[in-house]
Amino acid sequence: MQLDSPELADVNASQPEVSWVAQASRTARAALLVAYTSAVVLMLILAAERWFFQRASAQAAAALSQAQRLGATILLEDERLTMSANLASATGDSLWIQRYNAHIPLIDEAIRQSAALAPAAAVAAFDSATRVANDSLVRMERTAFELVARGDLAGARALLQSRAYAQYKATLADGTRLLLLALENAARADALAIATRSRSLIFVLIAVAFAAVLLWRRLTTHLGRSEQAYALEQLKVTQLAMHDSLTGLANRRQLRQQLDASIARAHRDGQHFAVMVLDLDRFKPINDRFGHSMGDALLMAVSQRLQVRMRHHEVVARV
Repeated sequence: MQLDSPELADVNASQPEVSWVAQASRTARAALLVAYTSAVVLMLILAAERWFFQRASAQAAAALSQAQRLGATILLEDERLTMSANLASATGDSLWIQRYNAHIPLIDEAIRQSAALAPAAAVAAFDSATRVANDSLVRMERTAFELVARGDLAGARALLQSRAYAQYKATLADGTRLLLLALENAARADALAIATRSRSLIFVLIAVAFAAVLLWRRLTTHLGRSEQAYALEQLKVTQLAMHDSLTGLANRRQLRQQLDASIARAHRDGQHFAVMVLDLDRFKPINDRFGHSMGDALLMAVSQRLQVRMRHHEVVARV
């Protein structure tokens, strides 16, 4: 059969399936892109969280500094109160009493702020002993002032030099140091926890991002290979559907398509084309005498000779 060789009308019959696979691949890539974008967003979240961590670290450092300052203030104000009380009992001068009264609010405020910063257990320990000692010191010092007011300076000095007064002083100093230590330990623990959590989050998110990149590359490569393999298989299926399985020539289906296309083109262009139908005489006796395998060999030999003689725009089909 000789005819023009237009594009096969049904060559793209399998394209919807190929398109479906391509669409599935695009969907998979889009899902992976979303996953990778999510990893990037997580990294941005990490950056923001690190900013908050740094801010929290700065706050923890400020709390530590404030704790040290408050502890020093409590000890300093206690010494000022003691000095004012001793000078008042030694001189009988009321100006030292006034100075004493001026420093009482300062030590009370420092104790209050320390209690607000310290852990609950440390505050409870401070309240159970240290605050009681401070209140006892204040009562003894005010009693000494009353003795000074009555002119009994010796009695005032004896009270301020008593063992009980010294014990209360030691209790206040020890409790203040313990409270300060608790404040420092709490601030350091907060700073360490912040740093540890920050490093852990960094490690986790970097690992997630790295895994996402590896997964993206692996799945993208796999999907590309799958597309190529599927397209190749679809081409093979198309070849089988449009060609004779024995000779490899065009089959009846492709012949029908070629004829329809050539007829339409001939009408459109005002041209002609030729169709030659060949039959093999005495073919059945060959099958009967020598077997179907020999008949198949004959058909293949004839098809090969015809294909050699055909030009590029001509088609040979087995009907």
